[in-house]
Amino acid sequence: MLTITLNLPQKTEQQLEKDFQHLENLTKKPRDFHIEKAIIRYLEHANKLMKFFEQERSKGNLGYTTDDLLEQLNLKEID
Repeated sequence: MLTITLNLPQKTEQQLEKDFQHLENLTKKPRDFHIEKAIIRYLEHANKLMKFFEQERSKGNLGYTTDDLLEQLNLKEID
């Protein structure tokens, strides 16, 4: 088990509390579930980005477009 403590501004804490209450009511799943999924998704995206940057640097490409990054993260909208 991992315990994480955050020091957040009061306004942010209030907004998160409101958002988590809504999610819990909507999904019937505890906030721990949603926090875990969000952290995992964030880390997966961060790892994909790092791999992308490493691949591009190895090719000598030091510039990236927003479209490149969105495509790499599978976030590019499909028309």
